[in-house]
Amino acid sequence: MFEDHQPNYTEFVSAWKETRATQNNESQTEALLTATEETQVPEKSEVEIQTDENKDEKHFNIDNMSNPELISGVLQFLNKVTDVMCAQLEKNSRSHAFDRYTLRSDLEYGNTDLKHTLVYEPLLKDSEFQCSDLSWNSTGTLLAVGYSSVLHDDWCTHDSAVCLWNLHRRDFNSRKPNTVIETDCCLTCLSFHSNLAPVLAGGKFSGEIVLWNTGREDDMTLATTGAVTDSHHEAITSLHWIPTHQDQFSFISTSLDGKILFWKINDRNQSLEIKDGFILLADHLPRNLGIKSTRPDSEVGITSMSLNSEDPSICLIATEGGGVIQGSFNSQSVAGYGASSFTLKNPVVMSFTPHRGYIGSIQCSPHTRNLFLTCGSDGELRIYSLLQSKPVLTIQSPVGFQKSWWSVVRPLVISTVTANGELQIYDLQASCSAPVSSLSFSQNSCSGTALQFNPQSFELLASGTSDGKAQVWQLGNQLVASGVQEVEKLNDIAKTTND
Repeated sequence: MFEDHQPNYTEFVSAWKETRATQNNESQTEALLTATEETQVPEKSEVEIQTDENKDEKHFNIDNMSNPELISGVLQFLNKVTDVMCAQLEKNSRSHAFDRYTLRSDLEYGNTDLKHTLVYEPLLKDSEFQCSDLSWNSTGTLLAVGYSSVLHDDWCTHDSAVCLWNLHRRDFNSRKPNTVIETDCCLTCLSFHSNLAPVLAGGKFSGEIVLWNTGREDDMTLATTGAVTDSHHEAITSLHWIPTHQDQFSFISTSLDGKILFWKINDRNQSLEIKDGFILLADHLPRNLGIKSTRPDSEVGITSMSLNSEDPSICLIATEGGGVIQGSFNSQSVAGYGASSFTLKNPVVMSFTPHRGYIGSIQCSPHTRNLFLTCGSDGELRIYSLLQSKPVLTIQSPVGFQKSWWSVVRPLVISTVTANGELQIYDLQASCSAPVSSLSFSQNSCSGTALQFNPQSFELLASGTSDGKAQVWQLGNQLVASGVQEVEKLNDIAKTTND
């Protein structure tokens, strides 16, 4: 059976921990020395004084104008000084005391910076395409760029395009235009409507002219010359809008075939019709121009044309061979040109001293009636007056000028692009011979092909180059801020240099 059992116990003493010996020690740091200093601030006191109002003194207040005594005093003063002040102001307006004085701030032109370089990749891949022309719309927000091949042996068989960039849109991309209008021929000329911002006219190498409404999303074509019998048969060189109350789509075109044609839209079939026309023939031009032809009725090509800013019936024409012609649209002189189904007229009024080479552009001054600007491959930038045949100012350059443009806001500022790829800006107030700013388009050897100031944002200037690019430049402040009596100074420069 089971019973209680008491076993023996065994004890093991733990040896894993021994008693540690400890000892207490003390250390003493040096006593910290402290001192107390006092500073004294000066005492301040405030005193107020009160003056008594002079009740006899009379203060001018607009609320007191009903007081007859005050009104009488003001009128008496004005009657006393008005004649003297007006006479002095009139004298100051005719004074030339500060004509040669220039403020230091006037010499600071600031930087002209390249703001955007616009590229259309599909055409840039083909090195034969260049920027042939460009145009700002009337609001200054949209820039149209046209492209043309430099290789034309005969008929144009290239596919080209018009690219539109809106610089004010958030999705602006310099390498991706907002709108692309494809064409079946090279573009040689572009011109936005002077009032209707979306309407754009384009001239082709073949002589065809197309109107587009760039505000549409689907079919932008408004009208085209199509197969008009008496239309242009060579490259379009300039387009000028002349909207009227009866027809807001009226415009003028010029071409290398020597014709100047007036157009309107036929509302029934949305085509362009000729309203009137002129033509330049070799027999019309003075012999001193040196333009020779085997036939007297040979056409003389027009390279550029500009309308007078005050009288649109006056036109200035640049011809092949360097001729500079003044024409009139009021002329009723029959040209005697047989190869047309309607009567073409002779616009020639007088001729000016010709250039010794191709004239890239001609432009009437937007600021004064009698002056106009030309530039040519002979390296001369000229200002002419309608009152004489010789240029009143000639600026020479070792390289040819391709395009020139008068500033929209400053009468004394002219911009040019050159054959060696430079943008040159002249300020005639500073110098009548050297540019105040000269900038290169790129490191590649290319020439300038197009130029135009923005009509609203005066600090923006667009240019085009032979390598297919378009640039937007931001001008320095001094090139934009209009000076005092610049039109008068421009006329004085013309008179002085002529003397």
